[in-house]
Amino acid sequence: MLFDKSEFNNLVSKVGDTIVDTSKNLKDATMTTIDTAPMSMKLREKESYLEKQYFELGVLYYEKHVHDEEPEYEQIKRITEVLEEIKELKGEIAEKKGKEVCPSCGEYVDKGVRFCPHCGKNLDE
Repeated sequence: MLFDKSEFNNLVSKVGDTIVDTSKNLKDATMTTIDTAPMSMKLREKESYLEKQYFELGVLYYEKHVHDEEPEYEQIKRITEVLEEIKELKGEIAEKKGKEVCPSCGEYVDKGVRFCPHCGKNLDE
């Protein structure tokens, strides 16, 4: 015989205790998740909102200082360069598609239209 009865009972008891402990730990973890999920969601919303505010502030700062003789931050020059590259690429894409780029909103529009269907800009001006 491999096990005597007392060893077998001891093993079964240990397995049972492990299952009970694991169940308690799982219950505790589940309850913690349930308790913190709304807070975590609110935290993500606040972080997302903050990121948007930083972005909008950066855009406002850029627009205010883009024409400064010596911009305070190197990023202003880099942003200006990238915006010019984007403008050129959009122009090339528009040409290949037989369209134009709205100077106001940057969307592609059919050639010859008077008003941008995306932002309403008068394209004859």
